Amino acid sequence: MKRIYFSRKLISMVLLLCLLLFFNSQISSASGNKGKERGGGNDSEVQNDHPGTGYVEESASRTEVKVKRFPWLPVILALAAGAVVAYVLLNKKDTTKEEGFRDDFTGTASPLWRPRSPSLWSVVSDVYSCFSSSFNFSEYNYVDRTFNSDDLVIEARLRQPMGDIGQYEGVFFVTGTTMTAVSGFEFRIYTNMLSQGAFSIVRYDNSNLTSISPASTSVAAYTDNAAIGGDQSWNTVRIVRAGSTYSFYCNGVLLHSFSDASMDPAVAGLRLWSDADPHRLQCDFFSVEI
Repeated sequence: MKRIYFSRKLISMVLLLCLLLFFNSQISSASGNKGKERGGGNDSEVQNDHPGTGYVEESASRTEVKVKRFPWLPVILALAAGAVVAYVLLNKKDTTKEEGFRDDFTGTASPLWRPRSPSLWSVVSDVYSCFSSSFNFSEYNYVDRTFNSDDLVIEARLRQPMGDIGQYEGVFFVTGTTMTAVSGFEFRIYTNMLSQGAFSIVRYDNSNLTSISPASTSVAAYTDNAAIGGDQSWNTVRIVRAGSTYSFYCNGVLLHSFSDASMDPAVAGLRLWSDADPHRLQCDFFSVEI
């Protein structure tokens, strides 16, 4: 069952309304008693309506003073109920969107990870690592959760401590979890044996992420950029989606931005490709913020 947490501000408001109700009831009671005293007078007093005759006629009627109280209790209860309903509605989450994700790999990796080759992945010293000695190696690993949002941020801190020039590490953002037929984008950085890194962005259209067939198409060609650390450096990559616009950052510097409304990716993951052996990809953290 979903829990609802009330803020201190809301609780304080309800308590204040209850206090106002209490003080109003006390003031109304005091006013009513005073009114009765003024209207009732002394029952032993009579009025001599015929002076000099000794004849005394008591008034047949007295004016009764009634103090009408405003119905504060229903009003205050209605206000309190309205405040609770407004708070719940304003803080209700959109259940059509998934929550975000973050893995710092503290001791172990999240069970949501789905690597192509599970035996190649392990957590060592709170770093998620993929190691292989295969030639012409292609590996992917994705988070088994859909992120159905037009506005999100994917971020990862990556490093390749060994490998050859030309291999890349990166983050992909695609339309589904069937990795033999995906559409979407891949944001790559190249660091091995380079004094400064480079980047590229490609688009997949119903492609196989293992064989890359059909072949990907270029969104941003291979480009050197001083913001990307070179050989064996840690780099933090960041992909920002705002509607149909995607922006690729590395270490806080914008590398490239483009717009594409033809697809709606929802699955994020890591990619490694190498044409030499041995090679390793390391990830210090991975997050999706919605």
